[in-house]
Amino acid sequence: MRNVRQKVVLFAGNDWQKIAGKPRRFFVRTADGLRKLSPAMAQTQMSARKPRRFLSEKIPLPQNMRGMALILVLWMIVLLVLMASGFAFAMRSEAVATQTSVAQIKAGLHVDGAIERAVYELARPKVDPNDGWKADGTSYPLTEDEADLTVTIVDESSFIDINAADEHTLKRLFERVGGVDARTAESIVNALLDWRDADDLTRPFGAEAPEYRAAHKNHAPSNTSFRTQEELGQVLGVTPQIYANVAPFITVYSKTAAINTTTAPREVLLCLPQADEDSVDRYIEDRRRARDQGQALPLFHGMGGKSPIWRITATLKSDEGFTLTRTAIIRYTGQSSRPFLIYDWRDA
Repeated sequence: MRNVRQKVVLFAGNDWQKIAGKPRRFFVRTADGLRKLSPAMAQTQMSARKPRRFLSEKIPLPQNMRGMALILVLWMIVLLVLMASGFAFAMRSEAVATQTSVAQIKAGLHVDGAIERAVYELARPKVDPNDGWKADGTSYPLTEDEADLTVTIVDESSFIDINAADEHTLKRLFERVGGVDARTAESIVNALLDWRDADDLTRPFGAEAPEYRAAHKNHAPSNTSFRTQEELGQVLGVTPQIYANVAPFITVYSKTAAINTTTAPREVLLCLPQADEDSVDRYIEDRRRARDQGQALPLFHGMGGKSPIWRITATLKSDEGFTLTRTAIIRYTGQSSRPFLIYDWRDA
């Protein structure tokens, strides 16, 4: 026998283990220590005991457990695919949102540039008064970086100034444009007049601070002129729907009760004295025809008026499928130090 280190088998109870030892010998662990066994006795002991399997040994799985393992693997693959798909969709959504945001920013810059171009065209010196842009409601097309824009300029006195308009004009505004009956229109107008007057006296069917408290409102009339047209929505009796109906046709900037009928919209013309739908529609057609032919625009029943305040509206239709409209209200002072005053600049 070669003099090499062989494996020694130790028997302890019902299991056995292999350890490094001297030339092959067999022992059994007893209470008194290790007792040497003969090879025949060791063979008997090894055949009578079932060895414990080590972790490194391959343990065959039952057939049903092999199928379950395959199902688990397939479910893991499906889960990973879903996670990858969700991540890809989220990244695509982020990319689309970023592109849309960039397009909207560019559109806003184009629209602002169109408004500034309109201010320049209106204010620049002209040899021929008929040359250049006019604040007469004409639509001027522009193209900027393949973006199509339309600019329209009107006089701010084309709209009803809720600080200067008389009671009858305001009543017709709420009846014919606001869509309310005569009694409701009268109540709203008196509440509006109570809002803008300086006293605390309540008009018939009007509203001062006690009426607002009785209606559980957390505000009261300012007893001064409207600073913005949005304040009209706080007047007692003016619902969001009524305000939405009249908002496009009112202003607080013209400071005059006169209406420039040459540029006023149909809804404003209907609020004027002696106005009815037939006469207004005929006038609008005559006004359009005169504008197309380059003639002087007619007045509606001899009524007209102009203010040095422009309402400039620029609209852009993008290739991405959205439309951006922005309106600026600008006063031309003519002073070299401060030629313009910007009253408002907002998206429509």
